Amino acid sequence: DAKIQAITRYLMNTKDRPDAIVQCGTNMGFLNVIRALEDKLKVPMLGINQTLLWMALRESGITTAIKGAGRLFQNH
Repeated sequence: DAKIQAITRYLMNTKDRPDAIVQCGTNMGFLNVIRALEDKLKVPMLGINQTLLWMALRESGITTAIKGAGRLFQNH
């Protein structure tokens, strides 16, 4: 809940909205935040764990879309 509040209160209520939100820190889950806010706020959200997994799958030739894992996994 703290992550969702921080994004909605501090990052998304400014006149200079971000082009994307990137979460760095490998011991901090972000998928629930992505599911809760990405479509609602219309801003791409990338967690480091999610992005590393996406890259590993693509490097392995796996391009299957994964529903519920954010915009990154919907695009091939």
